[in-house]
Amino acid sequence: MNGDYVLTCPSDLPLLTTEVVDSFIEYFVPDVMQSALAVVDEQTVGRIGIESSYTRGDGGRNWVLSGICIMNREGTLRGEYLEEYLSQTNWVELSVNMNTPRELDPARSYFRE
Repeated sequence: MNGDYVLTCPSDLPLLTTEVVDSFIEYFVPDVMQSALAVVDEQTVGRIGIESSYTRGDGGRNWVLSGICIMNREGTLRGEYLEEYLSQTNWVELSVNMNTPRELDPARSYFRE
């Protein structure tokens, strides 16, 4: 890897689309940001029938970590603390993270006819 920044998605996001990834990449400003996390508002996650195990408060709202992020590669390898920016979304595509069998039915419901 030679780039200054890396996009990672260590989560199982079955609804993830290239449009969502492209939008998240467009959000990121390398000269300003060291890292960015895509988060989904807790209400969106709850509406599709998923109970989030962890939320993060910001701006008076609760946000669920989606599992997709962009970070400074060299800073990460050196173990440096990277200032995080939150890309706050209501994207359903990032709401279903397959952590347990409980998330399987909501994910499958998007593929049923």
